[in-house]
Amino acid sequence: MNLTLFDRLKLMEMSNEIHLGTYCLMLLLQLTGIVSNGFILSLFYRISNLRKNKHLLLVLYLCISDFIFSFAEIPYSVYMTLNWNSYQLNFDPLYILISSSPLPFQLKISAVFTISIAISRNIALIKPGFYLKMDQDKYARTTTIIAIIFGIFDLILYFSLSDLIPKPDCGTSGCFVGDSFRYYWGISNMILGVIVIFLSCTIFMKISHHKTLTLRKSANEARFRQANRTSLGILVSAMAFLTIPSVFVGIFEICGLSIFKLVGPFYSTSLLSSGICNALIFIVNNTDARRIISSKSNPTQQTAPSVVSTQRN
Repeated sequence: MNLTLFDRLKLMEMSNEIHLGTYCLMLLLQLTGIVSNGFILSLFYRISNLRKNKHLLLVLYLCISDFIFSFAEIPYSVYMTLNWNSYQLNFDPLYILISSSPLPFQLKISAVFTISIAISRNIALIKPGFYLKMDQDKYARTTTIIAIIFGIFDLILYFSLSDLIPKPDCGTSGCFVGDSFRYYWGISNMILGVIVIFLSCTIFMKISHHKTLTLRKSANEARFRQANRTSLGILVSAMAFLTIPSVFVGIFEICGLSIFKLVGPFYSTSLLSSGICNALIFIVNNTDARRIISSKSNPTQQTAPSVVSTQRN
């Protein structure tokens, strides 16, 4: 069907309005992510029991990366919002690439941490005795190093495979990067997403018929159960906001289609949403976090965590 010039302008204006909505959503998610993940970090600072729970180290490191990412991408979303135009988008490619560089770095870090959490939960359910003997500090540090290496590798490809060419009507960094990087990015994230889905399915199957008899007699029972609930929630969040969307993005890229041109900064909003959801999951599964929130809304309630609460977490 042949479209008139007027029809094409209308479609372009509608697409640009979708982009503006995505930019505003990004700003809202960034502020929410800073507040929610900042609150989690304050809990670890205030409550010594949380810092002593080595089973939550990966969750803590993921929370730190989500907090930094929410801050780091503010220049990216602010620039696109302030320079939005209803008729044509025309952003500076250099500024877009630099300001959006936290995205490929954090996306890979989040994927590696999610896989590491899934592997940890599988070990805990299959070999609980071996899991309790694991050096959680070393495991978390090793995961962090691997995640940073993967993130730096993606950043190198991100800049080396991108040309600083103006792209009118391009409303996100995904349009400015080279086709080779976009293809690699989509496929690699899709592969990592499939791994997360597979590991998560094994966890859900184990939980459905697994009895942790050894841990029921252990002093680490409560901490283990809290870490188990929190980790499972984070896996579900990652699948909903990152893994499944990444699989579809990879399929679109294989077919030669780009979702970025349609909705704008798709990965940024998904990653921010996942970070906020992770923070909420942690709050829901932690007694002290809920008590502090309750004490804020009810000043007459005691704010300090009780000894009983500390033992439960």
